Amino acid sequence: MAKVNSAENDKELNVVATVQCISIDIGDATQVYIAFLVYLYLMESESWHEVNCVGLPELQLICLVGTEIEEGLQTIVPTPSVYPSGITRKGRS
Repeated sequence: MAKVNSAENDKELNVVATVQCISIDIGDATQVYIAFLVYLYLMESESWHEVNCVGLPELQLICLVGTEIEEGLQTIVPTPSVYPSGITRKGRS
């Protein structure tokens, strides 16, 4: 059985996520790009699992839905910001 290269697998997942966000056909290129950047952050830095793009056409929003290791299913709404900032979590000490 051939070994699966982890870097190649990550690239394939990133391409799938990009196509998934674009195929929703909601918002503009900036919104898709921001959703993709947040997707990468969640998958690579936060180790989320099963992150998917979900479109809300009535609100013209792209959401990311995924599972964090210690938490249940969560929804993130990626939004552009004028000033650089990190992701903040409300309700945690």
